[in-house]
Amino acid sequence: MSGLGHLIRKITTDDYEAVAALVASAFKRQDEATLVRKLWAQHATKIERVTEISGVIVGYCAFSPVTSKPDLDGLLLGLGPLAVAPEHQNQGIGTELVRTGLKLCEDNNARLIAVLGDPNYYARFGF
Repeated sequence: MSGLGHLIRKITTDDYEAVAALVASAFKRQDEATLVRKLWAQHATKIERVTEISGVIVGYCAFSPVTSKPDLDGLLLGLGPLAVAPEHQNQGIGTELVRTGLKLCEDNNARLIAVLGDPNYYARFGF
């Protein structure tokens, strides 16, 4: 749950179409939505959360297993994509999704969390 008037919850398969549309809208292209669909098809996400306002999904964040060189033992995760509907951006939804996800990564004893994204945005989370 959240103090911002919305609900953060686990994703369900019933959410997939809405999430794919949200991701495409947030990024203004299909590439990230295609990536998300591939991750789902391969059951390759470890942690996923959506943000819902009045029953409508307005945010999404995923963490998926990654590999490293040199090889590291333990759970290694990559954050992404993080998507918030354009009309709901800059309201703290993305920040709250990332913080919730990072807490879940910690609870799952993730050894490493990597992200590819805007350093100015992700620095607030310790990246």
